[in-house]
Amino acid sequence: MEVISEGSWKRDRVEKKDLYEQHGVREYWIIDPEAQTIEVFSLERGAFKLTSKVDLGETASSKLLPGFAVTWSQLIL
Repeated sequence: MEVISEGSWKRDRVEKKDLYEQHGVREYWIIDPEAQTIEVFSLERGAFKLTSKVDLGETASSKLLPGFAVTWSQLIL
């Protein structure tokens, strides 16, 4: 999981995402506090594909870890 902060947008969304993709990381989560979204990407055929994008009040789930799910409110506690 990467939490985007002021000044880290390019690093988290582009550089780290590319690096993780190259090294075969199977799942990548981006937490965006400003947009209040959670994005989940899964590695498919060597490239990350957006699996889900959830907003405030919704639940993000992992394809890689069955049963692992997070809501926005759980992240800010």
